[in-house]
Amino acid sequence: MILYVSGRDTDDLLMVLEGVRGVTVKRSQERKKRKYFEKGARKESMGQASATVFLDSAMGENELAAVRDILVQGVRCKEVEVVVKEAGDRAFAGPAADAEILVALTNALT
Repeated sequence: MILYVSGRDTDDLLMVLEGVRGVTVKRSQERKKRKYFEKGARKESMGQASATVFLDSAMGENELAAVRDILVQGVRCKEVEVVVKEAGDRAFAGPAADAEILVALTNALT
């Protein structure tokens, strides 16, 4: 499964996802540049960070459940957008406390 994650609050979300076995995160050039200038630049002057997240097809159910939980919490609380490629490029933008959106995201990640 392929996911696209973008937005101003992607850093924490991506770092947590990188810790899950079977997840590969490829950060965009903008993200790499942002990390380089992070110490001296104001956050509002930087562009949005983005990344492509690859989920291994051989992931176990526990790892997939962890990814679902991380992404649902991210969309619920952070300024991020998650696009699920296999679900017809469905986009989910946060912060969103609407239960319908969070359930739809969970269903798209199964």
